[in-house]
Amino acid sequence: MLRVEPFDFDAAEGKQYLRFRADDAMLSPLRTEWSVFPRAGMYTIAGQVDAVYRGTSGEFHMIDYKCCARALTADNPFGQSAPAS
Repeated sequence: MLRVEPFDFDAAEGKQYLRFRADDAMLSPLRTEWSVFPRAGMYTIAGQVDAVYRGTSGEFHMIDYKCCARALTADNPFGQSAPAS
């Protein structure tokens, strides 16, 4: 049985989602929680797409939602980066 929990639109994440939908009202939800695992040569890449939206021109937008206690930044606390390919 599918358990549906109410979404708290008064929480910070709920307000952020509503702001996103207001700013991009022309995007239509297409799919959520999409498991993907394409083959790329000898590798298989697996992941979860949080949401896919379609724009008015037919373009697709993949959305990755983040919920965390601290704001996400581009800083790298380890002082290293991946080698350029």
